[in-house]
Amino acid sequence: MFNATNIEIKEKETINSVFERIVEENADKVAVVCGAHKLTYVELNEKANSLSAHLIGKGFGQGDMIAVFAERKIEILIAFIAIQKIGGIYFLYFYICCIKYIQYLIGFICCY
Repeated sequence: MFNATNIEIKEKETINSVFERIVEENADKVAVVCGAHKLTYVELNEKANSLSAHLIGKGFGQGDMIAVFAERKIEILIAFIAIQKIGGIYFLYFYICCIKYIQYLIGFICCY
């Protein structure tokens, strides 16, 4: 079934633990499709874990704001999950945004 979202969420269960449980239960099933590109739940989780480790290695952690510049592709979802896993706050910017507006936002974030 496409986009079946009926899952049981236990009291005090985090988004990350729900995602990990879904990965275990659906390991080899397709998690996301974008054009000709597909990822299974395991592949999606592995890519998110890899990016999470990279971000931690760069000094990012819980509560840090992380800007994501991306086109509408699978990488946005990977970035969202990775940032969620480390407890970060994500800001999503698409390439179509005006350069001056992006510069303004970066200046605002840096002053935060």
